[in-house]
Amino acid sequence: MPVRPLTIPCAILALLFVCSTATAQRTAIAERGPVEDLPSQFASRADAIRNGGDFVRVEGPTVDARVMAVREEFQRQMHVLVYTLAPDSSFGATHHLVVPTGTWDPTLSFLNVTGTDWLVFDHMQSGGTGILRFALLVVAWDGQRFRPVASESLDYTCARPTSVANYQLKVRHAFASNGGGVSLRFDYELLKDEKRLGGVERHAPVECGAFRVRIS
Repeated sequence: MPVRPLTIPCAILALLFVCSTATAQRTAIAERGPVEDLPSQFASRADAIRNGGDFVRVEGPTVDARVMAVREEFQRQMHVLVYTLAPDSSFGATHHLVVPTGTWDPTLSFLNVTGTDWLVFDHMQSGGTGILRFALLVVAWDGQRFRPVASESLDYTCARPTSVANYQLKVRHAFASNGGGVSLRFDYELLKDEKRLGGVERHAPVECGAFRVRIS
């Protein structure tokens, strides 16, 4: 590959974002296949458009970038390549992100925050006999590099025969406006044999570049 891969770790955190503005998420297309299927360069913007992918502002409002992704099921990871505009009007791969995604089909979408598109991954994190966990991962550009700014389990199941009962932690998340900004909220609900035991809402601090987040 033309650029060194950056592997994004997946921690278990709940985070609250307070930024300036945000728009609805847009889902990207990630085909199955090896990362070698992705080109290292496009000759022009028209060439990039013909070959698919998404034009997004992942490196800031003024940087014209192209994003393409593939899912490697055997390796249980998603490869994301970011192509940026070069002086000769070509688009070359300048960033290669490797995201562990488990075995089920992951999704990649973009969330526009103050003109910059954040990468939002929804994927299976782990699974086994009676165990199943899905996770959310948010990656953002901090002005110099891409880094994870949020990661949280979305649904966690521990069922028979691993457990004495069928337990499920259901996690709902939403990006929403918050006093002129935007927040990411997690609502938790614990079930035992499909009966509700309780629920809670959780927030925690994080920052990404110029975006500073306060504890709610």
